[in-house]
Amino acid sequence: MMTKRSAPRGFTLIELMMVVATVGMLASIALPEFEHMTARSKLAERDNILRGVAKAVEDVTLNATTMPTNQGAFFNGAWNPDANPSTTRRAWVQNQAGWNQLPMIVYGATYCSYFFSLDTAAAPVQLVITGDCDIDGDGIHNTRVQTYQGLGNAFILTNDTTFNPDAF
Repeated sequence: MMTKRSAPRGFTLIELMMVVATVGMLASIALPEFEHMTARSKLAERDNILRGVAKAVEDVTLNATTMPTNQGAFFNGAWNPDANPSTTRRAWVQNQAGWNQLPMIVYGATYCSYFFSLDTAAAPVQLVITGDCDIDGDGIHNTRVQTYQGLGNAFILTNDTTFNPDAF
């Protein structure tokens, strides 16, 4: 009597090794890209807040009878949250001098630190807003400075510069 041989089942070792190698190659490409995408999304916060600060200062000047000042000829908001950006989120301080006069609320915490200065003695009036970040924790700050020129009580962006941009 002859026995019937059954067909082999499963995968060979070579097939399994090829699958593992393919997954490893895909992961070696995907993980660094995921890290870059995460860093870019954290850095995107800065653009929204810088634009929000400019709009809030413009709202204050449009609704005021005279240009606002809190230090001589300047209307300032000191570094908020603080002057030492880090890779973790830090709580926004809404009741800080200068910031508490802006019709703007930042909910939650931020990765970057922000500063604004409105020079009301300059002709034309000049608004400088700075956002400073160290998203990747390498100790090199990625700083964006936006300069606005007063046109009446409104502001026009005249310079937008990024210092030490990361390779995101």
